[in-house]
Amino acid sequence: MTTVVSLINMKGGVGKTTLATQLAHAAYAVIVKNVGYLRDTPLDLIPSRLELSRTLKNPTGKERRLAKGLSRVGGRYDLVIID
Repeated sequence: MTTVVSLINMKGGVGKTTLATQLAHAAYAVIVKNVGYLRDTPLDLIPSRLELSRTLKNPTGKERRLAKGLSRVGGRYDLVIID
């Protein structure tokens, strides 16, 4: 079963990305006990795109898009962290 953690704050510059990377690193250290910083690790980083911010201007009909995407990859991950 995949655990999904989302870090949300409407203000920028509060450390969401730093916290997300540290959570991923800590989870990896607990699971594998052989920590390497994104080198030879099972961690995947999926960056967003600027176009995503444009979809927020007209969110109608897009409420389930993230849930659908997560359902397609959920079986491959133990932990998903959304920044």
